[in-house]
Amino acid sequence: AARLRAAEFLGNIGECCLPGPRYDEARRLLDTEEMVSPEQEARRLLILDIMEARTLAGGDAWVSVVHTDGMWLYVLWQGEQPRDVVSWNPGDDTDPLQGHLASCGGRVIRRGAP
Repeated sequence: AARLRAAEFLGNIGECCLPGPRYDEARRLLDTEEMVSPEQEARRLLILDIMEARTLAGGDAWVSVVHTDGMWLYVLWQGEQPRDVVSWNPGDDTDPLQGHLASCGGRVIRRGAP
């Protein structure tokens, strides 16, 4: 159960989220072995499905950025489908954000920027 909760936290699934998801780390926690109960295995598969749906790949990945109330919100898109939302505040480490945005290849649309 702790491994599932840690994977949810790293994958930004649920109430408590990181500034940028760490899908690779979350997958490593979940890819090891099946869970001991059918309920835990179902939860593990659900977490993996959510992360897969949010993962960007290919040349049609892009990001729209909105600045509001001192925070930056990044909506990551695959073609016409929104896939994920990531927030960033000035002063936060930019490395996790940059890693998450790398698949967009610099295709960024910015609105409401100061």
